[in-house]
Order: sequence, then C-alpha cells, then structure tokens
Amino acid sequence: LKRLDSVENEIKKVWEEIKRLQEEIKRVWEEIRRIWEEIRALREDMNKRFTAIEVRLSRVERTVEKLALTVEEEALDVVSYLLSKRGISVQLSSLRVDERLELDIYGSDGGVTVAGEATIRASQKSIDRLLARIEEAMKLKPEAFKGKVVPVLYCLRFIGDPEYAGKRGVWLIVSGRELTQPPL
Repeated sequence: LKRLDSVENEIKKVWEEIKRLQEEIKRVWEEIRRIWEEIRALREDMNKRFTAIEVRLSRVERTVEKLALTVEEEALDVVSYLLSKRGISVQLSSLRVDERLELDIYGSDGGVTVAGEATIRASQKSIDRLLARIEEAMKLKPEAFKGKVVPVLYCLRFIGDPEYAGKRGVWLIVSGRELTQPPL
C-alpha cells in the first residue's frame, strides 16, 4: 500500500506538472496571438506610410519632369537665339535616335549640326557622357549629322571647370550664359 501511495503521489505530481505546462502553453499561445496582432498593426501602419511616401514621390517625379521639360524648352530657345546672333538659322528640337537614345537639343542646316543635352545640373562627367552619346548617335544615324557638329551642353548649374568643356570642344551654356564658345 505504501508503494501504491508513493506511486499515487508521483502521479499527482505529474498531473500537477502537466497542468502547469498546459497553463504555460496557454500563456505562450496568448503571447503569440498578441505578437501577431502587433505585426498586423505594424503592417497596416507601414502600408499607410508607404502609400503616403508613394504619393509624395509621385508628386516629386511630376515636379522634376515638369522642371526638366522647362529646362529643355529653355535650352532650345537660348541655343536658337545664340545661334541666330551668329547668323546661323537652325530649327531646333529633340532627336530620338532609337528607343534608348535621345538628344534634347538637335538641329541641322546641312552645314552645321547642333546636338546636345539640357539638364538642371552638369559636371565634367556630363561633358564626357554627352560626347559619348553624340558619337553613338552619329554611328546609329549618320545621315542626321551633316557638316560641322557642334556639341552643346545647356544646364542651370555647372560644377567644375568650364575650360574642360572648351578643351573638349563642347559649347557650354549655363543659365543662358555662354561659358565656352561654340566650335564653329
């Protein structure tokens, strides 16, 4: 009987431990549910924030696009005016060479071809990129580049030494002011 009492006590201890473990499991599952609720709330908050950021980015993109178009239009007017002061009458527009290559400034009268870019900010690297783009355009569409080719870079702000543009044969115009002369 003593052994049975001992076994019965051990069984009671096991059942008590099982109840304790069940309560602990119940607390763990409650904690897991609470964590998932927090995760859902965080997801909702992040989705709202990302939506707000996307809306702001969309507005910024539209503003930058409008500004870029305005700079391109200004560049066409200024370059056309500066050419006319030199007695050169060339109708300027943009030139799409292929699906990935477009020049913002382009015009040709058969004797002179003006080709270039318009941008808000430019640097010496911009000059190198411009010359590479013009060279590629000439390879892809040689018939569009008759006579003397005048590379032009129009920008609102130039960072660097304008002499670099002059040495490379690029007509650099910053906010309507000629920093280098066209290689005519």
